[in-house]
Amino acid sequence: MDNTKELVRGKKVTFANPNPDYSVTSERANHTIWVTTGNSTDNWVEAGYSKGWNVNGSFDPGVRTLYTGRNSANEGYAVYRVTTIYPGSPGTTHTYEILYSGGLWKVYIDSTYVAYSNQPLYAKEIDVGLESRNYSNSCPRVYSTNVQYYYEGQGWYSFGQANPSTYTNNSYYYFQYTNPNKDSGVDWNYFGQ
Repeated sequence: MDNTKELVRGKKVTFANPNPDYSVTSERANHTIWVTTGNSTDNWVEAGYSKGWNVNGSFDPGVRTLYTGRNSANEGYAVYRVTTIYPGSPGTTHTYEILYSGGLWKVYIDSTYVAYSNQPLYAKEIDVGLESRNYSNSCPRVYSTNVQYYYEGQGWYSFGQANPSTYTNNSYYYFQYTNPNKDSGVDWNYFGQ
């Protein structure tokens, strides 16, 4: 039996805020990392950059923010704006990390602890990409670097060193857009077991 399918417990990636920035007509557009939890693709923790956000009950397409979120069968989906770290202007670079430690999935942005989820180990899939529910959103170039995953007891590995199945287009990712089901996007980084 191959036990590597139960060892992935984290991911990190660095990318810049899109420059020029996304043009968002309705709903938000996100550049995001996802780590599944509990060896299921139905549960996950995510973090990233968002253009557009609900502010005081009203959608504002001009808001640029960093955010984190989680989904689980028990608790449903929840998303949170990160207000402790300034997103910066278009082109500002941030590092996003989700790592299981001390019984929690912990989210870090630029090495600052911003959120957690108490979902179980392990990760069956990790991704970096773009999501949008609106196909008229315009999403220009974003360059992801330092894409890594964490194997329990072994440390960090780049996607180029991946043992299970790995998908990456090239070193310069041109993101168009995709829907939440990830079935119409181009240029995803994907690590699955």
